[in-house]
Amino acid sequence: MSVSQSSTAFYTPPPGPLNRGTYQPTSPTGQSAPLLIKQHNDDVAEYKRRNGLE
Repeated sequence: MSVSQSSTAFYTPPPGPLNRGTYQPTSPTGQSAPLLIKQHNDDVAEYKRRNGLE
């Protein structure tokens, strides 16, 4: 796979007049980091419960 065909996890829009020099990553799914962390924690708790680790 060439570099031009690979997809990235985050998209950064080109700097405009209002946000020049700032880095603003955007999730492709539109989910924020706290939602992803909460989902991960829920998944870990479910895994532990199903495998008798909790």
